[in-house]
Amino acid sequence: MLTDKLLKQISGAYDLELVTRMDLSVETCGRKGINKLNTLDGIESLINLVELDVSGHNIRDLKPLTTLLKLQKLNISKNELTDVSGIEVLESLEYLQLHGNMIRSLDHLEQLTQISTLKHLYLQKDGIDNPLCEHPSYTTSMLRKFPNLTSLDGERLKLKVSAQKALLESMAVPKAAFEVPKSKPWLENFDWEEKNRKKNNNDNNKSNENSMMNENFLEHVTKEETEKFKKSLSQCNDLNNDALKALNNINIDNFLSEDKK
Repeated sequence: MLTDKLLKQISGAYDLELVTRMDLSVETCGRKGINKLNTLDGIESLINLVELDVSGHNIRDLKPLTTLLKLQKLNISKNELTDVSGIEVLESLEYLQLHGNMIRSLDHLEQLTQISTLKHLYLQKDGIDNPLCEHPSYTTSMLRKFPNLTSLDGERLKLKVSAQKALLESMAVPKAAFEVPKSKPWLENFDWEEKNRKKNNNDNNKSNENSMMNENFLEHVTKEETEKFKKSLSQCNDLNNDALKALNNINIDNFLSEDKK
């Protein structure tokens, strides 16, 4: 049992009505030489308490908390609770840590629905949970049961719901995707005469292109042959000049006299 003397020793306060925060966690109690608590009897003296940590003990009953009407933050994790009976009168409670207990059903949390101020609830944290958390529909069921929660197990629910809604909207197939366009004639607005005109124009263009190609080819061939002819003519002139020089060097009289002999 939590006696006034013990509470004063732990808090360091002479007047317990002045105490607004109390750390009775198993770690703090251990440092003070206090064994694990089996009950919260005697806590009623802390009527102005705003924050209370009684984590890590063997507590099974929350009814001694019913006088702590100003309590806003309660950590009763890692105890032996199977339900939360008695907590429903804590009309100022905003933050509640329940992870590490033995709560197996949503029905065992029914009293929490009567606390309109409750915004942050932990049933599992750092791998420590309650049997209830193992159910496949745990998160969905909690959202339905406690629609006013801001966060569950440290995750902001409003952001999560918004993200889920955005995802569903992004996956939605637009209405236009289901609309089949009206059928149209295979050759709607097809002009055969226009097609023939285009064909004739294309043929004429091709003919003109071929003609230009032939002219260019002939021009190229003519230039090439002319150059060859000029080169051959120049060679003939050179040969002719060489022949004339050779004839001029021959002594025709000597040639005739040798022929007579």
